[in-house]
Amino acid sequence: MDTAKLNGHEQAVIYCRVSTDEQADRGYSLESQLEACRAYAVEHGFSVVAEFREDFTGSVPIETRPEGKKTFQILRDDLAHVIIVYTMDRLVRPPEDGDEWDTPVLIRSLARLNKEIHTVSRGQLKTDFASLLIAMLDAKSAGDERRKIIERTSRGKMTKAKRGKVVGSGYPPYGYDFSDNGLVINKAQARVVRLIYRAYVEERRTVRGIALHLSELGIEKPVTRWRHDDRPTLWSHSSVHAILTNSVYKGEWYYGKVIGQSGVGGARPKRDQIRVEVPAIIDSDVWDAAKRILDQNAEIASRNRKRDYLLSGMVRCSCGYSMIANTHRGVSFYKCGERTIRHQSLEGRKCFESQFDAENLEKIVWDYVRQLMLGDFEMELRKVQEAESARNEPVLRDLEILGDLIRHLEDEAANLARNLSHVNGVVANKLSDEIELVNKRHTQLTKKKAELERSLNDKPLSLAQVESLLAFRNRVVAGIEHATREDMRRYYEILNIKVLIMNHKVKVSCLIESITS
Repeated sequence: MDTAKLNGHEQAVIYCRVSTDEQADRGYSLESQLEACRAYAVEHGFSVVAEFREDFTGSVPIETRPEGKKTFQILRDDLAHVIIVYTMDRLVRPPEDGDEWDTPVLIRSLARLNKEIHTVSRGQLKTDFASLLIAMLDAKSAGDERRKIIERTSRGKMTKAKRGKVVGSGYPPYGYDFSDNGLVINKAQARVVRLIYRAYVEERRTVRGIALHLSELGIEKPVTRWRHDDRPTLWSHSSVHAILTNSVYKGEWYYGKVIGQSGVGGARPKRDQIRVEVPAIIDSDVWDAAKRILDQNAEIASRNRKRDYLLSGMVRCSCGYSMIANTHRGVSFYKCGERTIRHQSLEGRKCFESQFDAENLEKIVWDYVRQLMLGDFEMELRKVQEAESARNEPVLRDLEILGDLIRHLEDEAANLARNLSHVNGVVANKLSDEIELVNKRHTQLTKKKAELERSLNDKPLSLAQVESLLAFRNRVVAGIEHATREDMRRYYEILNIKVLIMNHKVKVSCLIESITS
């Protein structure tokens, strides 16, 4: 019996999505979507096996959203052949121009698995090029609309900032409150800010020492985006450092520090940020002095680094913290990060793992890697590579679909070019516009294809990496390899070496296998 049919009816899953701003602006409530999808299912004879709804942005791929994952799992498990949505932008809302081509790729990918997408507004989304083009244009329209909303909002905020107003969102900087006029000083918190600068500049306390002192005083630390904090009075090194480096405390607040939503485009150059004057909590001379000390300390720490630690970032303690590399009196070692991160005098010591000699640990890991290479190294590598290739299948299918779409556009462009040579006047102008549009779509698709190809190359254990590891293995076995620490580090990263310290025993693992010594 077909698992995706019930009493002769094809089984379907309903997926509804809304983001808070849409619900407010357009009445896109989850209930109204759900009612329309249910009515569509009844009208077309589908048996609904599950319904999923969520308040989540449409710019995130559906398969990575909480309820979207469950929806796709039902399709993968062959419990349904059809997914019903209110409109296509419930599944895909392109964040950037050109991302609308994800829509036809999604439609064809599901079609290859014998799955269908149905929307209340357009019915079943077909897989022929004309239908895919319509779906793409629907997605483009939704993406354009969203980007216009963001642009209008950003433009309004930028105009406000240029007029010398603070654009408030989220929590104000520690030491301030939001008001109609921007930022006003919070007197109680401002005293703490001055205490931090005085301790750092005049008393020359360390950042960690200041954090411990504030924690001992029981002063509440700055509110972060993590609202549920079970340690509100325990200050961290990073909390103090953030206050010492924020120019708002000398009266300079900046709008537009990052590019794009949530800073996806990275930091914006200082010259492109908008400076807004706000009430200062400390003198600019004091702020500048703190910055000089921070810069000097960073330079000294860099100079004093005794050696390059081969396993830096690869060693963890059994308590869950990373093991931090250090050198003291000429002896290098790895110790549990709990001692550095936690205030043990206040919180107590929870981890009693002893530090581990760096030279000894690095020898254990190198012996482990040599042992791997002297065994069935190539066969094990090939197995891992095959498993990786299996995980890449969805990406390879998407690449094939993009290739088909690109070839179709190239055929269309060739036909338009032939026709253009036989016409003139208004018709020629019209064809020229069509050619320009096809060129733009072709550029977008080839860019999308190149991004997917790069993602394959960035995955662990590519073919080139396997060949590099095998060449290295051959030199090691022949006894002619005298690898530099840089080479060893690179090969450790390719093998994804992980080291766990437990009761002063070492467990080493990698892509292939693990051992305990």
